[in-house]
Amino acid sequence: MQQPTSTAPSTATSQPLAMSLTAGAGPGAVVISLTNNGTTPLSVLSHVEAARTLLIWYSVEVTGIGAPRRLALGGAANEAAAITVELPPGRSLSHEVDLQRAALEPHNGAARLAPGSYRITATYTVTEPGPHWVGSISSAPLGVTLP
Repeated sequence: MQQPTSTAPSTATSQPLAMSLTAGAGPGAVVISLTNNGTTPLSVLSHVEAARTLLIWYSVEVTGIGAPRRLALGGAANEAAAITVELPPGRSLSHEVDLQRAALEPHNGAARLAPGSYRITATYTVTEPGPHWVGSISSAPLGVTLP
């Protein structure tokens, strides 16, 4: 897997709230992290465990070359279990995302991203009611370069 490189800042963070979402360039992937900035634990929906891990509450907006693309990081799952995580204050939950693999998913247009520089913004949206965090939060834009 080819590795995206960051074009500074190395991590982009949303505005301070009880929870923040950051996107950073990691080895071979973009790392998306939810952080509990509050003083009490937060219950968050992490991912869906199916035949593979699905990040159905996450998406990445990619701009820079060609038309902007929104990459949904989940997919269809017939048999799946939602995984909820209790985040203590000051703790984070992170997921690595291969942008090229996500771009190749049929629901994302099944086309690779061209090599070059991009700005990405990650979003975490939960609309399902329950005993977990509900709302939408986005990271600040992050510059990445794809080989």
